Amino acid sequence: MVLSYNLFFWLAVTLNAFVFASLAVCLAMLVKSHADQALLTNFFITPMAFLGGTFFPLDRMPDWAQTILQILPLTHAARAIRASAFGNVPSLFSCLLLALIGGMLFILAFYCVNQAKT
Repeated sequence: MVLSYNLFFWLAVTLNAFVFASLAVCLAMLVKSHADQALLTNFFITPMAFLGGTFFPLDRMPDWAQTILQILPLTHAARAIRASAFGNVPSLFSCLLLALIGGMLFILAFYCVNQAKT
């Protein structure tokens, strides 16, 4: 197996990093203690990692679960990174959705940081 580290791969990795960095800044501005941060990790990040198609294929899940899991950004990030690493062109929809979610989270992070300064 040969992995391809092409432009699409690095685009997908950058979009994934942008989405989750923006999300991390938002959450960092909202939590009040380390216990709150652990709750966010346990109830948000960990389930998304296991259910987003990172470790297990989504097509093995029930149809209703597949429909719900399509809204997770990690589902699209895993799909785009996996496709591009195998030398295929990732889905334009996945890349655009990651860019849109990343942009919205960036704006929200910017707002949260400004609110924390006041």
